[in-house]
Amino acid sequence: MPAIHIQDGWFCDEAGRRMLLRGVNLGGSNKVPTTPNGATHLPDSLDHTTDISFIGRPFPLEDADEHFARLRAWGFNVLRMLTTWEAIEHAGPGQYDTAYLDWYTEIVRRAGDYGFYVFIDPHQDVWGRWSGGDGAPHWTYTAVGLNPTTFDATEAAITMQRRYPHDYRPMIWASNTNRFAASTMFTLFFGGNDFTPHVHINGEPVQDFLQRHFIAAMCQLAERVRSMPHVIGFGGLNEASGGYIGWRLDENVLTPLAGLRISGFQGMVAASGYSVQVPFYRQIAMFQVLGGYQTINADHQTVWQAGASDIWREAGIWDIQNDIPILLKPEHFRLIDGRPVRFDEDYLKPFICTFAQHIRQFLPDAIMFVENEILRPTGMAWGDHELPNIANATHWYDGLTLFSKRYLPWLTLDVITRKISFGANGNQKAFIRQIGDIKQHSIRHMGNCPTLIGEFGVPYDLAGYELTPTSTFIPHIQALTNYYNALDANLVNATQWNYTADNDNQWGDQWNTEDLSIWSRSQQTNVNDVNSGARGLLGFCRPYARRTAGTPIHMRFDRESGLFELYYVCDPAGSEPTEIYVPRMQYPDGYTIDASSGRAVHDSDQQLVYVYSTQSGEQRITIRRR
Repeated sequence: MPAIHIQDGWFCDEAGRRMLLRGVNLGGSNKVPTTPNGATHLPDSLDHTTDISFIGRPFPLEDADEHFARLRAWGFNVLRMLTTWEAIEHAGPGQYDTAYLDWYTEIVRRAGDYGFYVFIDPHQDVWGRWSGGDGAPHWTYTAVGLNPTTFDATEAAITMQRRYPHDYRPMIWASNTNRFAASTMFTLFFGGNDFTPHVHINGEPVQDFLQRHFIAAMCQLAERVRSMPHVIGFGGLNEASGGYIGWRLDENVLTPLAGLRISGFQGMVAASGYSVQVPFYRQIAMFQVLGGYQTINADHQTVWQAGASDIWREAGIWDIQNDIPILLKPEHFRLIDGRPVRFDEDYLKPFICTFAQHIRQFLPDAIMFVENEILRPTGMAWGDHELPNIANATHWYDGLTLFSKRYLPWLTLDVITRKISFGANGNQKAFIRQIGDIKQHSIRHMGNCPTLIGEFGVPYDLAGYELTPTSTFIPHIQALTNYYNALDANLVNATQWNYTADNDNQWGDQWNTEDLSIWSRSQQTNVNDVNSGARGLLGFCRPYARRTAGTPIHMRFDRESGLFELYYVCDPAGSEPTEIYVPRMQYPDGYTIDASSGRAVHDSDQQLVYVYSTQSGEQRITIRRR
């Protein structure tokens, strides 16, 4: 496959055509092992820590042709391919699962055979599986003295394995971002040298130890794919959190969902074996309201292993005076030498730069897909002198739909600004504005790099919606239509979350009750129909300009009428055509095409239209249903 490069804020092919990359995350269940089955609804799936395997994620090799052919037929041309640190180095520090690495490399190679560009996503959520998410190996917790078996009892983490179904709400896993286990691990990983210089592992500072092993594990993959031109780069670290960095320890941090609101200090005290009273918030309409107080860790368990010291108490952050826990340094993580710190600029950015340097030893032209901090999507600035050849891969979700599992076409809430928009038109404008803000950040503060929304999507288990093989997915189609309209209006790239090959209607994506896969075996009724099993297909399978012989300035698709418009400034020096994906399902009776100049060539097998034009200036291409 021809290589991709970045020019003037666009991904470009070797002929200089501006490209739009539209694809999918592959896949949601890559977060958990296949052997033994690590699906989070299995209560014993956290019992297996080292003797595990991720071979079979995102799907068995014998099923690869089926899934890649389906994704190609739906018009996707890029895959954000998930892997995890745990998948590579679960057995122990420096012990790599070479069988998995070889297997994963073969999956990536086959993706190229089907015409997909790939960028590799080192995925994590709230650090690792034992703190309610995925990503890091079990030994990272124990190496710093933690005992993950007591995380739940001390409220250091919420896990589906321990709490489902009685005390595990949709998306509650995200609350672990501010819980003790994830906060501790992230702080040590990104800021251990500043905040815990006394903590060492085998004589090495904890931050250096953890980062060195993570980077070395990912370099194992980089070395294996170095000869594959369709591998265009790596992500930094999915939705990285700074843990305690930047927070006051006596503040009860707001969480996306109502429930316990535990301050950093309260979490540390409970983790060390003390019972603590913490506020409990209830959700009333769009607001969280104090509902009372609840005692946590009434059984006085501790997260620290026998013989291990509490690293935060040892750092002098808190202590016991007259049998009462006392906070001594509430701003320990906010100030360094009297200077306020920012996680994204002071810690996340240097890590990504270091990671990029190592990856580029194997892939010199690798594009680094940078995710700004999840709650600051337009907060981190990048200059060419800091890290060249980057793309802004910030994530975007319709937060109200994601967290409530309700799609309201007449109401949306921006979870970043807390602004509410009303009416169908208001919703659409809000989505366009939010994605537009991300693109403007790429232009103004990231060296005019391309924008690729690394994640967006819709839950398929919307409240009150019954999933059956005959489901029509009307609200999902409506939501996805609005999301893709916003992408088109801003002419940005995107990889939808997600495609999970083993999704089913009972357990969704096999992880923490999430169910965002655009395909499910439970919906499949005809194995010979490439579209069978699709969910919300008409919402995401739509025409778009994959390669433009010039610079696109406007692209729009009206799903109801079937009208597609592309305006672009033609590059008359180029000999390659503009390439537009035109899916049959949107044009079942065919279509007509009107180009302001040049000629159109149809490739019905590939569902592509090629428009050849040599005239300079603005050109227009219009496609209409017959």
